[in-house]
Amino acid sequence: MIRSLFAHYETYNAHGRLAHLKYAGIVGTIGYPLFYLIYVAVLHQPYENLPIRLVATVACIGLALQAHWPEKWRPWYIAYSWWAFLYLLPFFHVFMALKNHGGMVMIADSFMAVFFLVLLTDWRNTIAMILFGGTLAVLSYLATTPDPSVPMEYVERLPTFILVVVGGSLFKSSEKQMAKKLEEEKLHGMSTALATVVHEMRTPLGSVTAGARGLTRYVTALIAFYRKHEEQAGEDERISGKHLDMTLPAIDRIGEECRYMNSVLDLLLANAIGKTPTHRLARMEIVPAIQHSIDMYPYENPNLRALLATDFQYAFSFYGNDDQFRMVMINLIKNAFKAIARARKGTLRISTERDPNGRGAWMKVHDTACGVPPAQLEHIFERFYTWPPAEGTGIGLAFCREVLSGWKSTIICRSTEGEYTEFAIHFPHAVPLSAS
Repeated sequence: MIRSLFAHYETYNAHGRLAHLKYAGIVGTIGYPLFYLIYVAVLHQPYENLPIRLVATVACIGLALQAHWPEKWRPWYIAYSWWAFLYLLPFFHVFMALKNHGGMVMIADSFMAVFFLVLLTDWRNTIAMILFGGTLAVLSYLATTPDPSVPMEYVERLPTFILVVVGGSLFKSSEKQMAKKLEEEKLHGMSTALATVVHEMRTPLGSVTAGARGLTRYVTALIAFYRKHEEQAGEDERISGKHLDMTLPAIDRIGEECRYMNSVLDLLLANAIGKTPTHRLARMEIVPAIQHSIDMYPYENPNLRALLATDFQYAFSFYGNDDQFRMVMINLIKNAFKAIARARKGTLRISTERDPNGRGAWMKVHDTACGVPPAQLEHIFERFYTWPPAEGTGIGLAFCREVLSGWKSTIICRSTEGEYTEFAIHFPHAVPLSAS
């Protein structure tokens, strides 16, 4: 339950709201010492405690210096912020209010704390922090006060505090609905714009494809004619046999890349309108399909290719589509290489194996890089959801899942943060090649 609670907090602050934690730290770094001076010199309060405020100030400095945390400590920033806010907001303000026997100034302070807590946390953690932090504050008050009393003026404001929490949670719920509506409008705008772009790009791609087909027909005849009359060519006019042999495969690859680009355009348009395009399915062999995707991947340098290894323990066939399978593989390989680049370590292994339960087969894409935080695993297949924030478009993994679903296959992700990430694709109707 605690893990689930923290996962909701981490998800809530994972993207644009991550900056809110830093700004809250900046406000607190100034506010906590400033209000100490105000409450001592101007609005004198019966009780003040400089060490407690200094701890709060140091906690806020840690939040404010978000961008300056060492790389190896950054994964702990969200957890640090949770404990910092627990101390800074419910614990600190309830404890100080009790020590000062309530009063309008402390009530106003507590309202401010509840407001910030509602702003910075999801409703589950808002309630949990108030209960946990408030309980710790009450226990601390009882332990440090010889003659404790109940500040009725403060207690009488509890219904108002509850109203603030409930109202803030409802506001954030409506905010979520508004975000969903904005996403729908964004999808509509994207589909309109992409439909135009796709239409304009298909024309030159069609011309290149037709040109490649024509070249194949005529170049075949030209090569045959050249080989027949090669001896009559001058020294400077001769073409090596190696280069001649490369000509037709190069033209074939141009045609293949044009077909692949058409599929990519389908992918972009499909993600804009929220529907994966339907392609004709055919019987495919897994090992050649994987190997072809690996060979066609646009590696940035040879060192990158050296990080990829294969382990084909089980050869099988399945019903799929060549172009869509290649797009799925390129998405998974690209994500793995990005993770390796972020972690500055790791390797990538693509393997196949028989399902131990006898229900088809598995293909696994396993990297030993930075892993995925637990709170992100349940969201990574959602459209437009990206991790890390602002990296990528958030359509690749959603596309993979939708395509595989159309093939009656499934994809899951297993990961341990800092250790590995594995995407496993299950083909329930795989047929062993020996039996096909």
